[in-house]
Amino acid sequence: MFGLFRRRSDVGGAKVSLDSIYFDTKGYRSGGEPKPGQQRVWFTEDGDAVGLYLFRVRPDLPNVRTVNDLRAFYAQGVQE
Repeated sequence: MFGLFRRRSDVGGAKVSLDSIYFDTKGYRSGGEPKPGQQRVWFTEDGDAVGLYLFRVRPDLPNVRTVNDLRAFYAQGVQE
């Protein structure tokens, strides 16, 4: 999952927004922003939706050092 999204390098010290992250939407049809500034949606040819959501709260992620540690954390939660 981490390889799909990239944080824009031109954001600098600006506030985080939906434009802070981008990914390749080639092959998807834009559904616009149902909640402007908070949600952006795209659709596949089959009608499946992909959404980008902005939550203006600090994430409650575990204290991990690598992507693999984060994967292991979530894999353990799913297995339980």
